[in-house]
Amino acid sequence: LGFILRICSFALSQLTVRLVDPVSLGRASIRLELLLNTSLFLAREGFRIALTNGDSKRNISTSSNKDARNSHSSDKSSVSNSTTIQISNIAWLSVPVGVIFSCIALILHLMSCDRMGTQQSDFDYKVAGCLFCLAALVESLAEPLVILFGMREMDVNTRAAAEGTGAVAKALTTCVLLQDKSRAFFFIHNFAEQYTVTVFGAAQVVYAVVVCLTWYSRKWSFIKWPSSGSNICQASQSRIE
Repeated sequence: LGFILRICSFALSQLTVRLVDPVSLGRASIRLELLLNTSLFLAREGFRIALTNGDSKRNISTSSNKDARNSHSSDKSSVSNSTTIQISNIAWLSVPVGVIFSCIALILHLMSCDRMGTQQSDFDYKVAGCLFCLAALVESLAEPLVILFGMREMDVNTRAAAEGTGAVAKALTTCVLLQDKSRAFFFIHNFAEQYTVTVFGAAQVVYAVVVCLTWYSRKWSFIKWPSSGSNICQASQSRIE
């Protein structure tokens, strides 16, 4: 499924290249993609490294082995539950951090929007940048699930389905907005002709929404929501007792 979705996304992307002028494509795929990727990298890469490295898993397994030799099964269960709560809480911190970095990226984008052409093209670029920052914010909402399920539990199928479906939806949205000339989408087509870069921003938002919805729809019943500190204290106290 993931391979088929990637092939469809590649074909639609090649069609997109033929429908847009190089200047608009360069502004969308270089400057705004760099803004998006930088915001996402700074917001989530630290959490991914901290929660998926081998040392944390090794420490967890070592503590479990010690408890197996020196404690009862209830003690082992409390230690495992406490560790799971802590990891889940840290993973969910990526959401507010992602929101903060998205807002910072938005502010920097608005401050750096200098005049690069006509007033219409400058407005087009400014709106597209706002949409890219919105896409980064929406995509960060799914980051806890990506960490907990996609990376720690190696749920490759869900991750491939989310990213593949999102890529196809993004490319399809771009092609429809740029190519459609029917009367049903007359106003959309006129808008796309005048604000080409904004089309890429809207397509990026569609990608983020599809990825987020795919993760939550598939993992809703398995989500480990953030827990208060009292649950961790109770687990620690039960271990001591």
